[in-house]
Amino acid sequence: MRISDLFRLLREYAVLGGIIAAVLCAAWLCLYVFMFRRKQKKFPLRKILPAAVFMCYLMIVAGAVFFSRSDSVYRLVHLRPLYLYSEAWHTFGTAVWRNLILNICMFVPFGILLPLLSDKLKSLWKTVGIGCAASILIECVQYITGRGQACTDDVINNTAGALIGYGLVMAWQTMRAKGRKRKVIGYLSPLFASVLVFLSIYIVYQTQEFGNLPLNMYQQDMRNVAVSCDIDISDKRETTTVYKVEPFTAKQARDFAESFFSRIGISASPDRKPSLYDNTAYYYPASGGILTIEYQTRTYRYWDRITETGDGGLSETEVRRMASDFGVDAPVNAEFVNDGGGQYRFVADNADSEQWQTGQMRIRIDGTIKEIEDTIVLYETVAEREIISQKEAYGRIEEGRFPYWAYSKDLQSVEVVSVTLEYLLDSKGFYRPVYVFGSLINGREAPIMIPAF
Repeated sequence: MRISDLFRLLREYAVLGGIIAAVLCAAWLCLYVFMFRRKQKKFPLRKILPAAVFMCYLMIVAGAVFFSRSDSVYRLVHLRPLYLYSEAWHTFGTAVWRNLILNICMFVPFGILLPLLSDKLKSLWKTVGIGCAASILIECVQYITGRGQACTDDVINNTAGALIGYGLVMAWQTMRAKGRKRKVIGYLSPLFASVLVFLSIYIVYQTQEFGNLPLNMYQQDMRNVAVSCDIDISDKRETTTVYKVEPFTAKQARDFAESFFSRIGISASPDRKPSLYDNTAYYYPASGGILTIEYQTRTYRYWDRITETGDGGLSETEVRRMASDFGVDAPVNAEFVNDGGGQYRFVADNADSEQWQTGQMRIRIDGTIKEIEDTIVLYETVAEREIISQKEAYGRIEEGRFPYWAYSKDLQSVEVVSVTLEYLLDSKGFYRPVYVFGSLINGREAPIMIPAF
């Protein structure tokens, strides 16, 4: 969930929650007239505001976890504790970490408001216990309705949020009562501990040389799996190159989009704002179509409209000229491929001691250029590193340290039929070597990637 999506939910469901809270307050006043006044009881006015805020809060939570999501036929359950933290560490994507932190923050108001609603809820175990039970209920409903995945980590994060919220409100009340500072610090310790954990993770990540790969987070149960190898694999370690590409910043991506539109003689749409995500940006020309920019690899795709057929008989010189007239330079020393139907490609794979240019530029032509997709990346050489041998990598397959996503069928057999050394982008933008084992998993073709470090 993006921050902009969060603010949208706050606007939408806070209003609805406010309406419901107003209705309940009116009902509460009626209750006061017919019950409290007759029995000469004091009406608890100080509870109205926390109750109204709590109702708005519940509507926002319901909107975030239920109403803003569509139904799914897939009902996923992650019971292994800290699974999402493992995913966040190995991918180190902004969205994953943001969702973990938002799950904690979502229940902080829960822990703050419950003790304000009733003095009986000023007990740590009652407030945190109710928060944990509410989180479990949410996960069960999400699983039953298919709106989201049921996950142990969500319960852990929500409960931690309720604990932090309880600590904040109790620390505030203790300071108001001029209580002991040691007690205040104790109430604030869950907040300090959470900040320390996330800060430590960030520091460790920033101090390591390379980024992380999602391949390392999986562990398969290999007790009843037949593993075989039909090829000769080497037991010698080698040295290979590590490359890096500097990703686009949001400003650089915006500047690229403006320059691209200027080169091809169009302008950005005044009615439709760009859609900006963590790794991708979408820009919309006034004439229609879309420009997609990938931050991590500095690649892009532009299309005006997709056609079924196009000009399929153009030469390389003609395609290069049309691309140049369009404001795009086709790569030099690239292989030209005519795929037919008006679609052409320039395939690049050039390396020297300092750089490696690899990828392809795909162009679709129907009178004029209707689509262009440039996935050619220029990597800079940064280091030479020793990698594990093919035999060591195969040993990790035997140990089950590889991804397998076929949820509907248990792993039964793995047969390795080939092995190559290829490259994969890690979370810091380094292009790192990985072994790709051509394999038959349960009799079906499925490559297995093993990090070569």
